[in-house]
Amino acid sequence: MVIDADMNEAIGRYIAAGDSANPTVLRWKVSLAYVQGLLSLSFGDRDEAKKQLRWVLDANVESFSVTLLTKPAQAGYLLGLLEAADGDLTAARQTWRQAAVDVQSAMAQYFSAPNLTPAPFVLRETSTAMLFCGRILAADKYSARLAKEPAAFFSNAVNDYLSEIERLTSLALKFENQLLAGPTGNPHSYGSAQTISSQAAQLTELRKYVLALEQSRNEQKIQMEELRQYIADLEENRSNLMQQLKRR
Repeated sequence: MVIDADMNEAIGRYIAAGDSANPTVLRWKVSLAYVQGLLSLSFGDRDEAKKQLRWVLDANVESFSVTLLTKPAQAGYLLGLLEAADGDLTAARQTWRQAAVDVQSAMAQYFSAPNLTPAPFVLRETSTAMLFCGRILAADKYSARLAKEPAAFFSNAVNDYLSEIERLTSLALKFENQLLAGPTGNPHSYGSAQTISSQAAQLTELRKYVLALEQSRNEQKIQMEELRQYIADLEENRSNLMQQLKRR
């Protein structure tokens, strides 16, 4: 999905709008600010990306729900990386540590409630937030290696199951390409029939991960379409309200 300039401007206006008693407004603002940060980064506007990511970190996300803590956790990790890449390791470590403290404190307060039985989706979201807290703490711990040993730094920072899924997805594509290529005339090109059978079994298992990722991607596409409609409705309501005010 391509977000044009008008859409991007509408997102900016929505984020900049005043506070609302509706908690869902905060949820959309936080999500949109994070998306804008990623978009700015993809356009090469690092300063604007930092600004939007900082906005996410400063937002009172726990007032909506702990499920929204995924955004400051991800924003804190990414903002710290940007600051470190720009040579300000002190600022990066401060960002990482504060983000980890804020997210973990909000989690602790939520899960300390007596007789708490969270919905399954709550645990999925909070586990993702904690996973990024793990990345943040690892990044802070190995930050001194970033300048001279960047490969070692990132290897330690992203040593979690998300990176494993990415690795398995890459392997799945590799095995599938091999199987689709077929024999090349060399009887030993794929080894024995047992090797091919083993690769096929591995491919079956790895495809499960790929399907899960595709499902997640499709859900995100649906959410973005809903978001586009939501913003369009807000713009229409705003326009109607302005017209009513002018008539008075």
